[in-house]
Amino acid sequence: MPNLPTLPSAYLLELGSTPELSWAELDSLFGDRVKRVDTNLAIIDQPQETADQLIDTLGGTIKIFQVLDTLPLTTSNQELEIKLLKLLETNQKLKFFVAEINRHHLPAIDLSNIKTRLTEAGQTVRYMAGPRQGLSAAILRHKTGVKELAVINTPEHIYLAQTLAVQDIDDWTKRDRGKPFADRQRGLLTPKVARMMVNLAGPNRQRIIYDPFCGTGTILMEAGILGFERLVGSDLDPDAVTGSSQNLEWLQTNYQITVGINIFPADATKAQPQPIPDVIVTEPFLGKLKPKAHQVPNIVKGLTKLYIGTLKNWHHWLKPGSEVVIIFPRFIEASGPSVYENLIDKFDQLGYTTTLEPIIYARPKAIVQRQIVRLKVKQYT
Repeated sequence: MPNLPTLPSAYLLELGSTPELSWAELDSLFGDRVKRVDTNLAIIDQPQETADQLIDTLGGTIKIFQVLDTLPLTTSNQELEIKLLKLLETNQKLKFFVAEINRHHLPAIDLSNIKTRLTEAGQTVRYMAGPRQGLSAAILRHKTGVKELAVINTPEHIYLAQTLAVQDIDDWTKRDRGKPFADRQRGLLTPKVARMMVNLAGPNRQRIIYDPFCGTGTILMEAGILGFERLVGSDLDPDAVTGSSQNLEWLQTNYQITVGINIFPADATKAQPQPIPDVIVTEPFLGKLKPKAHQVPNIVKGLTKLYIGTLKNWHHWLKPGSEVVIIFPRFIEASGPSVYENLIDKFDQLGYTTTLEPIIYARPKAIVQRQIVRLKVKQYT
């Protein structure tokens, strides 16, 4: 049996710009194995995966750190610097940075002092310039030989840690901008958000996943990378069907994966996919991207009818217990209830229970926000 790499005793995970969504992704995948230790941090004790394996699975985690030491909150900067010096001792050339996370209210650690003391000890060393909260993914991925340590405050502890993995921003950009078919008027769901949505459906990849509003195929592409055994998609727009098929062919060629694919034209309120999927992950039509305030009530009314029609249709053939991860639009200028609020009291009669309350994801200044919800199909009556 080959020797397996020794895994750290614990990982700290830095959550992304929508931490509630990032946390929901982790909770859906790892359950009791993961614990949230602060708004923007989670910890996995006794991990079963390497940091690279984890970062390549997740859409909402920015960095993964190896926990090196756990200290009381009363630890002074002088004491921290002594410990950091020990961790940075080496007989090789060293480029380093010390990130400080959740410490904006405290005096900064003096990196120049650390460098001076290392130099006096005979080390060839320089520290990188960067924001206090840490070096960017671009620097850590593209600059060789950079060691980033981190001092991370939580409500209970100070963690000393080392950065092991960061998001592959080049790979995310490749799938976002490098695929052959794009529609900037409707294909605005980013691969990262699509990845998180797929992960909200849980860790089981031996299932058939269906996107009834497949658009440019972003959700299905992320499901294919994650290892779902069969991808099914449909769209009312024949150009989207053709484009999604092109994008999935591109994905298989560029990522050396083979997966069963069935993309077909259909109205989501009438579609009957084959084979029958185990899980639906989708972003339906959300209406105009920049509606006028007076247009919003009629848009919400029309979209409410669309959502009811799709949910009714899906319930006819989805198996009990199947998951539906779906986006509802929320118009910030609306004077009345949102589409989701219109449906809260109808989910039960439509045959669904809510297993994840709405998490809002929105770009800055967005007029239409996304409410990401997870539903479960009830037993048939």
